[in-house]
Amino acid sequence: MKINRVHTTLRVNDNKCDDRSAYGYWNSTDNRLDNWSGCGTVASREKLRITAVRACVNIQFAPDPCGNWG
Repeated sequence: MKINRVHTTLRVNDNKCDDRSAYGYWNSTDNRLDNWSGCGTVASREKLRITAVRACVNIQFAPDPCGNWG
């Protein structure tokens, strides 16, 4: 996941071809951006006020591993 603080755009990259989607949170777990498009794709949302981000992997029927807030 990349953050551009100047333009406040959140991008969630799905770089693995493992049949699991990627998603990211910004500022809190109530603000979620999913990338359901598959391997090698990017989902983005613009014009956000971002103070913290966290990247996660969606694993069906199991807890989702997430990185630390950064």
